[in-house]
Amino acid sequence: MKAYRSETVVVPIVKSVRATVYGVKTHFIQGGDGDPVILLHGGLAGMAGEIAWSENVPALAQHFRTIALDMISYGYSDKPAIDYSFQTLVDHLAGFIDVMGFEKVSLVGQSQGAYVASKYAVDYPERVKRLVAINTGTLSHAMGIDMSLSPRGGERNDGSREALRRSLEFRMYRTDKITEQMIDTKLALAGQPGMKEARESMRRYRISLDSDSNQAQVFSLKDRLPQIDVPICIIWGTEDRSAPVALGHALRELLPHAEYHEIPEAGHHSFLDQPDMMNDLLLRYLSEPSK
Repeated sequence: MKAYRSETVVVPIVKSVRATVYGVKTHFIQGGDGDPVILLHGGLAGMAGEIAWSENVPALAQHFRTIALDMISYGYSDKPAIDYSFQTLVDHLAGFIDVMGFEKVSLVGQSQGAYVASKYAVDYPERVKRLVAINTGTLSHAMGIDMSLSPRGGERNDGSREALRRSLEFRMYRTDKITEQMIDTKLALAGQPGMKEARESMRRYRISLDSDSNQAQVFSLKDRLPQIDVPICIIWGTEDRSAPVALGHALRELLPHAEYHEIPEAGHHSFLDQPDMMNDLLLRYLSEPSK
């Protein structure tokens, strides 16, 4: 029997680059009671809350009300035909937190999800108890770190089974944990109506960050994240080939008050490679009393 349940709520309003969407059906899994902890997945095709965090939610749910969210356009959440940006994901998270009635939350994000969590913390610092950023090139980019440290490999995904397998093998140290069922599930999620269009919209947005100064200003956290009064923890898998640990070291220098931990024998998906180590770190950090 699973230690969590699958649920859906409707986020009433989400603003995109050029439009406002009303009534976004939002899927999530949750388990446990207590202070809310929201887990935010990365941005790869076929990603979803349960796919990412199924080995972490049960452990955290023993101590917290733990939620793994399918962000807008991912998993089983709605995929409206809009112009996407990272701020769209942040606004969706903000709407979700309001709908759930949470006054204050702890946020745990990986890769793109770590940026979404961090931007929410910058926008609403009074609503965030603790922030955890895991293996995140996106946040590193937003902090102005030299992204030449991050090689572009394993990125080409033509939607085929083998391309997805290569992508996972590039990001996971424990490739023995890549199962046919995992690939089947991710392919099914990536093939849902609206997913391809949403990913293409996000791709165009990422490109625009190099030429659109307004979008770049909204995206940047270099001058804002270090100023917020929110405890931050950075966790990095030492064998990450997508966002190498050198990015973690650089991020640590820019956020000197943050806790910093490395997980050995773990890649970009460190929460899947070494779930027990990840759970131990998260439980200890999230359970610390507020100062």
